[in-house]
Amino acid sequence: MSRKHFHTFDALRFFAFLLVFLLHLPKTGNIHIDFFLKSGGIGVTFFFVLSGFLITYILLYEKKHQNKISLKKFFARRILRIWPLFYLMIAFAYLSPYILNALNLPFSSEGYKPDLLTSIFFGENYKMMMTNTFPDGAPLRVMWSLCIEEHFYILWAVLLYFISVKKIPHIIISSIIIANISRQIYTHFGISHIDIFSHLDY
Repeated sequence: MSRKHFHTFDALRFFAFLLVFLLHLPKTGNIHIDFFLKSGGIGVTFFFVLSGFLITYILLYEKKHQNKISLKKFFARRILRIWPLFYLMIAFAYLSPYILNALNLPFSSEGYKPDLLTSIFFGENYKMMMTNTFPDGAPLRVMWSLCIEEHFYILWAVLLYFISVKKIPHIIISSIIIANISRQIYTHFGISHIDIFSHLDY
């Protein structure tokens, strides 16, 4: 049996993207319109849910039909899917101040000074958590979600590689417990919920 393609997910991805897009638009002052403009967080969460489902399905399908998971092939597919656009946006973020200066256009320097190694190694979300602020450079501010995705791919693939299919329910229950405890701890210490542990249940 060939692997399924979930066609309805394309529409779900669009609506999730639309909510995230609306979040970044200026508020109108109309409570009905602004309700949707501030609902982008739901869209981001839904992206994580879709990703979690699809990645788990892909890994379990391979484990069931081939009796093992090829981590090399899995990571190669993820790299080809995410890295080109990710590093293009990183390059744009670091070049944008020079471009804006050359064009004599004003821009904000609010936030911490970005560190290239942190950015290219998917550590921006942890830097944001430690500093409790955003990086200086608009595109970098939204990279935290891609960092979580990348960390999830690594953690989940390795877990499912070593753990038997029968123990998947234990992983799911553990993920729910870990995520809820993490969010409680982060809230107590005033830390943003933008890492893999606080999103593991999604």
